[in-house]
Amino acid sequence: MKFAPEFCISVLVTEKMTRWSYLILVVYIVLAVNAQGKLEDDITTKEPPATTTTKETTTKPTTTSTSTTTSSTSTSTTTQKTSTTTETTTAPPTPKPTPTPTPTPVAPPKYPKNIGHWLLNETSTSNVSCLALDAAFELKLPNVTTPVDVPRDANITGKCGEMEITASLTWMTGNDSNVLMLTFGKKGSNFLLKDVSVSLPGQDVSGKLENVTLYETPLNRTYKCVSESPVKLSNQVELKVASMRVEPFRSSPFTGYSKEYECSSDDVSTVVPFAVGISLALLVVIVLVAYLIGRRRSRARGYQSV
Repeated sequence: MKFAPEFCISVLVTEKMTRWSYLILVVYIVLAVNAQGKLEDDITTKEPPATTTTKETTTKPTTTSTSTTTSSTSTSTTTQKTSTTTETTTAPPTPKPTPTPTPTPVAPPKYPKNIGHWLLNETSTSNVSCLALDAAFELKLPNVTTPVDVPRDANITGKCGEMEITASLTWMTGNDSNVLMLTFGKKGSNFLLKDVSVSLPGQDVSGKLENVTLYETPLNRTYKCVSESPVKLSNQVELKVASMRVEPFRSSPFTGYSKEYECSSDDVSTVVPFAVGISLALLVVIVLVAYLIGRRRSRARGYQSV
């Protein structure tokens, strides 16, 4: 609280004060003047607050701070050591692509396992098969130790007729086109294989068999012969046929073979085991009868001796 000197003097003049009152007033004025001077000194000596400057670098910042008070001046500087940490990250190695294994070529099956399935349609747009054929073929050639197998994926072409069907099985050996031709005909109510020919240009071999009667079977039946049946095409060329099923002169889409007509060789192969079984059974019966007769005679002799 501030009191102007002029105000105090006016109070002193207007009022009649005693000596002690005057002394107290003087002391009060001195104290008021001293307090006012000290307040002004504080205002003039007071400094603005300290500021903090932060410098940033590409690593970690270093901060310097300065603080000052009125009672005592002290400057404190804090320096932080800049620590740089370098982390090296090594990317994992890129795995090498796993090579695709090269498939091992599978060798085609050898005769008599090279059984093919062929259908000869009446036209290229028709699904009516005039000929159905399953068989394994092998050609025995002159001056060649290894026979030639007709591959089971050989291409079939030909001509469907009312009285005759010609089917050609074609396959390649290098640049050479090989052909096995089969011709089926009718004989009354039966069908038969009447012509067979083969041409192997790469081997310079050809053979032909005409006007024969092979595989004669009633119409609307399937000729079946699992056993091997060789066909002589010439003095040096022989065609071996195994696991054969053939049905020519069909008039419907193929859904399966009709009733089978087995060849005589298959009949023999079926009859022989049957005959052997019957023979063994008869032999067992004969031995058993002979044993019983012998035992009876031995007993009769024993009774006569007693």
